[in-house]
Amino acid sequence: MPEIRATRSLGVAIGLVIQIIVAVCVFLAIGLAAVILSFAIDICEIHKLAPPWVILGMKALETMLWIVDVVCCVLFVLKEAQVFTITLLKRGE
Repeated sequence: MPEIRATRSLGVAIGLVIQIIVAVCVFLAIGLAAVILSFAIDICEIHKLAPPWVILGMKALETMLWIVDVVCCVLFVLKEAQVFTITLLKRGE
């Protein structure tokens, strides 16, 4: 059976992919919370379950969730790409 050898750069690349998968999962979890909040806002508006200032606050919270979600995901991926690049450059591969 042939022997498979992996270089260190392959190990670093696999680590990067795993970190990005984790970032996407966190992104999806926070995005799901924002979507659920959006549905709750719609229900509150349709059935008039909350005063307008509460609905406005919920909409602001939803918007903040989306903004924070996107910014954190982008920063996380950029940081991991930076670590990946620095690691490869230090090893000279």
